[in-house]
Amino acid sequence: MRRKFVIWVFFALGFAGVLNLFAQDLINNGHVCNNATGIIRFVSSSSNFENNGTDNTGGFLYGVKNDGVFEFTNTTTGNYFTGTEALGSDAAHRVPGTVRYAATTSTTPTQKVQGAYYTHLTLRGNAGKNVEDGVYVFGTYLVEGSSGNRTYNGTFHYDGDGSLGVQTIFAENGASAGTNRYNNLDLLDNATKQIAAGDQVILDGALTHSGGMLYILGELDLGTTAQSNAPIGLDDVNAVLKTGSGQATYSGGVTVTNGTVQSDAGAGKVLIPAGATLALGNSANAQVSFADGTVLEIAGTFTNAYGAATNLNFACGSTVIYSGAAGQTIVPTVETNPYGNLIATSANKTAGGDVYLCGELTLNSANINMGANTLTMLDVSKAANFVGGLEEVIGAMQRKANATYGTFAIGTDYVFNNAHTKLNFTNGTFDNDDIFGFNVQPGTNPNQYDVTKDINRKVTWNYANTGTDWVATLEVAYLDAELPPGADESTVRFYEASPTDVEKMSTGQPYDRTGTTATLSYVSLPGIKPTSASVDGTPDTYFASGNDVLLRTGPAIIYAVENGRWSNPNTWDEGAEPTPIDQVVIDGYTVHVGFTRPNLDNWGDDETYPTQLASQVTIGSSPNSALVFGPPEDPWTNGPKPTYYAFPSGTNIIINNNTVSACYNTSSADFTTFAGNDNPANGLVVFEGATVRTTTITNNGLISNGGVIEVGH
Repeated sequence: MRRKFVIWVFFALGFAGVLNLFAQDLINNGHVCNNATGIIRFVSSSSNFENNGTDNTGGFLYGVKNDGVFEFTNTTTGNYFTGTEALGSDAAHRVPGTVRYAATTSTTPTQKVQGAYYTHLTLRGNAGKNVEDGVYVFGTYLVEGSSGNRTYNGTFHYDGDGSLGVQTIFAENGASAGTNRYNNLDLLDNATKQIAAGDQVILDGALTHSGGMLYILGELDLGTTAQSNAPIGLDDVNAVLKTGSGQATYSGGVTVTNGTVQSDAGAGKVLIPAGATLALGNSANAQVSFADGTVLEIAGTFTNAYGAATNLNFACGSTVIYSGAAGQTIVPTVETNPYGNLIATSANKTAGGDVYLCGELTLNSANINMGANTLTMLDVSKAANFVGGLEEVIGAMQRKANATYGTFAIGTDYVFNNAHTKLNFTNGTFDNDDIFGFNVQPGTNPNQYDVTKDINRKVTWNYANTGTDWVATLEVAYLDAELPPGADESTVRFYEASPTDVEKMSTGQPYDRTGTTATLSYVSLPGIKPTSASVDGTPDTYFASGNDVLLRTGPAIIYAVENGRWSNPNTWDEGAEPTPIDQVVIDGYTVHVGFTRPNLDNWGDDETYPTQLASQVTIGSSPNSALVFGPPEDPWTNGPKPTYYAFPSGTNIIINNNTVSACYNTSSADFTTFAGNDNPANGLVVFEGATVRTTTITNNGLISNGGVIEVGH
C-alpha cells in the first residue's frame, strides 16, 4: 500500500523556499499559499496535486494561492492536477501562478504536459515533452532552451483576455513535422495576441482565431486550414502570414501595414469572405505573394493603398477570384506586377484602375466595367472565357505581346471583350510589342450612328506598334436589345466610322452571321487589313486604328470588283451576291445575268433572286462598265423557269456617261458569240430572248437592246 503525505491545512502555509514532498501526492482540503519565491516540486513519477479546497475568498482560488511555481520533474503515470476541485480543470479553476514541467532524461525519457487551464506555463529540462490536447495558457508560455523536444497533440490554446497585457505566441518552429511545432493552434478571447518580431511560429495542423486581433511582427506558417474570425495585422518588413495546405478563411480581415500575405506552391485557397477586407497599406513592403497553383478569393473587399502596385506579386499560374456581390471593385495592377489568372463571378465588377494579367481571364455571371481604364492580357496565347455566353468586359480590353510571354500567331482565335469579339490573323508577321484591342460600349451610339439602321453598340478597334502586312478576320458581337426596330439581321454589315465619315468594309469575302440567340449574336468578316488612311467614304478592305466598327443593317451599296456573272460571289466586293434591297454599282467591270460564260468565270449557279436582283443599279462611266442580260438557262434551281429577268417595282437603272457610242448587235447569234468569249461590254445590253423590267432608266451612256425592256413597273 502506497504511502501518502497528507497536509491537513487549517491555516495558510507560507513557503519561503523549496518544499520537497517526500510522499507522492499533495492533497489539499484547506489552503495552500505558495509565495513568489516558493516552489512546490513534484518529484515522484506518480505525484499529483489533489485539490479539494473550496475557498474562493481573500485571493484564494479553491483554497490555493500561487505566486511562485508548481513544478513537475518526473512523470510516467502521475504529475496531474486532480481532486474534486482540480486546478486547471476549466477556466474557473485555472491554475494560478506558474506551472513548470522540468523533467530530465535521468528521470524520465518523456514527460507529459497535462491538458489543463494554466496561467503561466514553462517547459524546462532535457526530457522530451508530450503536450496533451487541451492546454490553455492565459499568460506566458515559455519553452526554455534546456527543454527537450516537444510533441503537440490535439489543440493548444492561447486564451488571454488582455488583463496581463498582449499575449505573445511562443515561437515553436521545429525543422520537421511533428516535432517542436504546434499541431492545432487556437487563439481565444477578446484580447490582442502577437507573434514577436524575429519569431517564427509553425503549425502542422489548423489555426482557429476568434476575439481579439492577431498582430504579426514575425512569421506565422499555417499547417493545414485556418479559420480566423478576428482581425489579423502585419506590421514589420519581415512579417509573414503563410498559407497552409488547406483553405485559410479570414473572416475578420487582414491588414498589412508592412509584411507579406504569402501562399507558396501547394498551398490552399485564401478566402476573404463577405464583410471582410484584405487591406494593403501605402508601402512597397505591404505585400501579397501567391505562387503558381494558388488561389486568392475575394468575396469581401480587397484594397491596396500603394499606388505603384509593385507590392502585388502573383505568379502567372496563380488565380485571383472576385466573387463578391454587386459593387465589388477590382484592385488595379501594373505590367511588371500583373495578376495571374483573373476570375470575376457572381455579380458585376468595376475596375479601380488599369488591370494587367498574364494568365487567363474568366467571367462567370459577371461583367467587368473598366470605366476609363484598360484591361490588358500580357500572354496573348491565354484564353478569355465567358462561361454563360453573355458576360462582357465593358470598356477597353487589349492583348499586348512581349518578349516574356510571346507574340501573336496565324490561325488563332484571339478573344477580347466577349465570347464573340475576336481577331484571327490569316497572314502577317508580328513583333513583341504589338498591341490589339477593342473598346466595347454596349448600348452606346457609335460614330455616324443612324437610329433607323445601326446597332446601338460602340466598338472601337485599336492597334499599335504593328506592321502593315497582317490580314485578319474580325468578329463582333451584339445584343438583341441593341438592334434597330425591324432590323433584318441577315443584312448586318461592317462599316468603318470615324467622327466625320463612314465607309463600308469591302474585302471581297462573305460574312458569317448569326441572328439573335440566347447568347450574343455576331457578325464576322475575313480579309481586313491595317491602314493609317482616314475614312473617305469609299468601300475598301482597310481599317484604321481608333475608328469604330459600325454594325449597320438594311440595304448597302454593293460594288462589282471583277468581271463575272451576277450570281458569282467573287464578282462583288462583299464576296456575296447582292440582295433585292441592295444598291449595286458596276464601274470598270462587265457583269452578265442569267447565263454562263465558260471562257470568263464559268459560273453556272443561277441567280438567287432572278426576278428581283437589286433595288438600283448604277453602271459607271469607266470603260468596260456593263450590265448584260441574256436568255435564261435551264435548269433553274430557284423555282419555275421565268420568262424574263426583271427588276422589281421601284428599281432604277442609271447608266452614266462613257466614251463608247457604237451599238452592240444583240441577236441570238450575237448572244451565242458573246457568251462564248471573255470580251467586255459597255452600258446596258439586253440580248434577244431576255426581258428586263424596271421603274425608271436614267441613261447618260449606252443602251443596246435586242430583247424587251419594260419601263414603268
